[in-house]
Amino acid sequence: LNPILPSPPNLKSNNFLKKVRYISSMRGRKMERSILNKINTSYDGYNFEAKKTKKYVDYGKFKIVGIIDGLSETKKTILEIKTRKNFESKGKTITPRERLQALTYMNMFACERCLFVESGPKGELKETVLDYDHDDFKREILDILERFTEKARDYDQVEFEGLLVKYNVL
Repeated sequence: LNPILPSPPNLKSNNFLKKVRYISSMRGRKMERSILNKINTSYDGYNFEAKKTKKYVDYGKFKIVGIIDGLSETKKTILEIKTRKNFESKGKTITPRERLQALTYMNMFACERCLFVESGPKGELKETVLDYDHDDFKREILDILERFTEKARDYDQVEFEGLLVKYNVL
């Protein structure tokens, strides 16, 4: 080792990882604020407000926690922003998991729709409106989580981890 050169940072250090996470999350928040402001000028009357506090909803056997990017209470619409490294301006690009996330948020915030905005690496924006469907929410989220919690109650650690994989929870 050359005593003049500083040693590399300890990548396993909690302090170093916290700093990296902080820089990344601050960059993401700044980008989201910029997109939210741009959307507010494009969508007259929506006036999305940034919402970065966790919301907890108790569904009886389980709770769901979520943080949305924005909310227009007057239009009953949530704003969900995703940054894409590989941006596709045409076709369906919202993943099934992202659709379920939006559906869950719409239920949690009693909204009728979600304005889903995808942002590309060069500042491109793609906007898609998703409508809330309570039957889909019940069938694709509530029913599955209820079955999961009923089965998981009596499982040991290994069986429980197998359930997480089976139900694609991780």
